[in-house]
Amino acid sequence: MSDNIPLDVQLDIMNRLPVKTILLISSVSKIWKANIDSQTFITSYGARPIDECLFNLTFDQGYKGFMTSVPENFTITPFDSQLYLAAMIPVGNSSGLTCFMYGTNMMAIVWNPSIRKSVGIFIPFYTHQIESSKICFGFGVRPDILDPTIVKVSYPVFQTGFWYVSVFSLNTLTWSRLQDFQLSRTSLRLKRKSQAVVGRFIYWAGTEKDTFSFESGNANSFSVCELGNSIVISGMIMTSEVPLFVGWLLDVDGSSITRFSNLFCIPTPLVNKLLGYTSNQAPIVEANVGHILGHSIFVFDPQAEKFVSLGIVACDESVDAVY
Repeated sequence: MSDNIPLDVQLDIMNRLPVKTILLISSVSKIWKANIDSQTFITSYGARPIDECLFNLTFDQGYKGFMTSVPENFTITPFDSQLYLAAMIPVGNSSGLTCFMYGTNMMAIVWNPSIRKSVGIFIPFYTHQIESSKICFGFGVRPDILDPTIVKVSYPVFQTGFWYVSVFSLNTLTWSRLQDFQLSRTSLRLKRKSQAVVGRFIYWAGTEKDTFSFESGNANSFSVCELGNSIVISGMIMTSEVPLFVGWLLDVDGSSITRFSNLFCIPTPLVNKLLGYTSNQAPIVEANVGHILGHSIFVFDPQAEKFVSLGIVACDESVDAVY
């Protein structure tokens, strides 16, 4: 590009280029490389979806972490994320970015898969918190100002006590703690590794302490994820006849549910967690196939009315979908 073109205009042009071109031009100019490697470009460069890719899958086998691309035809392809996945736990996905938690909740990694670059954020710890606090993280990108945001929620596990909620803005590089009047009631309990981002809201699966509205279900077995601009709540329900894997579709407007409908109801004893969907909304799940075999990935075949294995076996509770 010409030196007569202002740098901000050049960066705006770069932000519209395909990934392969971005990777090539980063070796042409030191100024371009410095800006492409900056956290602003990493988090603002719009993720370009891989052709026919449903999502990327992270999982552990032994002591190693892996990531694979899951396309519509399910020809599984290894994906080099350049991340030490065995030590990372996915928090959530939003606007083409993925947030991982590294180590013992000491650092968050915001990763842009389209250019395979990431930035790290140290997590604060308040010394006046009780040691038994349960910690839950959320991640989303504010749609109005495109600000990648991390939410840290800490609260007592077994007894009543205060919530501590901190919010990190990547645009300002600051953590701010919410005041008590901004927090929810202390009887709520959130499920970690289960969030959905719709619009400017992050939604978690959760229950009131010591209560659960589905009498025939287990609160820990339910999780949330997004489907378009809606939320899906899914989990196992035990009936007197057969166990059922069920999913409900919720249309939401902020904290209000505007529509509630059943998405699927599948008799099966296998399912552990919903990972995603095919293009025709058939569920893709993680299922427990036995202590020795570990967990496997299955997709539901609506014509055969059964789950079909994708041939991926992973360690227990290590499977997550990265969009």
